[in-house]
Amino acid sequence: MDEKKINQLLSSAVKHGDIPIELTDSIVDSLLEHPPGQLADDATERVRAKLEIRLQDAAIARAAQQVTDRSLPFGRFLESVREKAGLTRTQIALRLGTIDTDLQRLERGDITPLAMAPGSFADVLALFHLKLASATPMILASLRVSDSKRTYRPAARSHGGILREARSDDIERALDAFAKKMHKTNTNLTAVPADVAAYLSTVRDELQRTGRTELLE
Repeated sequence: MDEKKINQLLSSAVKHGDIPIELTDSIVDSLLEHPPGQLADDATERVRAKLEIRLQDAAIARAAQQVTDRSLPFGRFLESVREKAGLTRTQIALRLGTIDTDLQRLERGDITPLAMAPGSFADVLALFHLKLASATPMILASLRVSDSKRTYRPAARSHGGILREARSDDIERALDAFAKKMHKTNTNLTAVPADVAAYLSTVRDELQRTGRTELLE
C-alpha cells in the first residue's frame, strides 16, 4: 500500500469516527490490510506513528471545539483541551518537542506564555487549533492570574500554607479560580500592554513565516 492510499484511509477513518483513540496492533494491521508478517518492522512503526498522530489531532480538534471559555488562563485552556481529548502531558509534550514537567508548569501558570519562544508558542496554537486572536485574552488572563498568585502564595506560606512544589493540581486550579475572581470586576480585557503586543507581533511573524496563516484569520 503506497503512502497516498494510507493517508486516504487514515483520513477517512478518523473523519467518520471509525477509529477509537485507543491504538492497538490489530487496528493498525487491519488498516494496512496486510498480515503482520508482510510488512517490515520499520514500515509498520512509521504507519503506527502516523496513525497515532492522526488520532491525537482528531481528538484535540474535537476537544478544542468543546472548550469555549476564552477567559481561561492560557495554560488552563490547554489543560482542559488535553484532558477532554484523553491525552497525557507526556503525549502532548512529545508533540511539542518539550518535556511533561515543562508542560505542567505552563498549564499550572508557573510560567506565562510570554516566557515561551515565539516559535514554540506558534506550535502550541497549531496543535490546539487555536487562532492568535482567541489566544490573546487567555494570555492576558494568564498574566493577571500569575501576578495575583505571586501575592497570594507568600501570604499562604506565612500562614502555614503548602509550598507550591507540594501542592496538587486541584489546589493550583482553586488558586487560579480565586485569582481570576479577584480581578474579574476591575479588568479591561481589551487593553493589551505594550510587551504583550510586541510578543504577539513576533508570533504573528512566525505564523506567517511558517505558512500557518489560517491561525491569523
